[in-house]
Amino acid sequence: MLSGFNNESTDSSFKEIAKTLFENYHIQKGTKTYELMEIEFYLYSESHKDIITYPRENDKAGMWFFHMSGVDITFGTTDKNVYGGILIRSIIRTDKDEIYPISGPMKCVEELFDYIHAVDDDVRNDIPRIVKNTNVYNKILHYVDIDKTMRSIPRFIPFRVKKNENIEEKIESKLSDLIRRREVPLNIGEFKDFLKANYRYYIESDEKYWSSNYSASPLESKRGSNDNRYLCL
Repeated sequence: MLSGFNNESTDSSFKEIAKTLFENYHIQKGTKTYELMEIEFYLYSESHKDIITYPRENDKAGMWFFHMSGVDITFGTTDKNVYGGILIRSIIRTDKDEIYPISGPMKCVEELFDYIHAVDDDVRNDIPRIVKNTNVYNKILHYVDIDKTMRSIPRFIPFRVKKNENIEEKIESKLSDLIRRREVPLNIGEFKDFLKANYRYYIESDEKYWSSNYSASPLESKRGSNDNRYLCL
């Protein structure tokens, strides 16, 4: 599912992967279980120059990759010029009697990777794993039809925009910085296309599942009411 990406791979596979993850998998950390509720896709290749994607060196699918914005589930590839993964944006804990949502990439990192054994021999039980659902696994959210509840919108790219700052200049400045660091040529039109691409997938559920202080909530993005300090195209 997460392997085989190459220069011919397109974003058309993102929807199928998201559907599969939402419908058939969950995260297991010891006795704790979590549903994926919001994820974002990032993929760089010669034919898909999404240069916002954090560079990484990996050839195995399904690895945890930490970066400044959170943690990804990596794609597998044998081409060093092709890399990417799936950012965990929101999860919901399902082993409790009450709904317990965790919203935001860094909040997810704190929830999943906090209190992991540093000394004990039995450390594997503490490390979060992506696990396929079984018949005995009861999904607390009871998503009956993923096709009707899964939605996609543009990713939340936190470009900080100051008051009276020119948005176009901010975009061009960000692109110039990425080109300098990645050493990859890309024109402003292509960059904007990636910013606007619907690579953010989430489960459209009752608003109570989203933290009220989550400014990047997909529900707020749909209403166009995200904090105006950020540019979310």
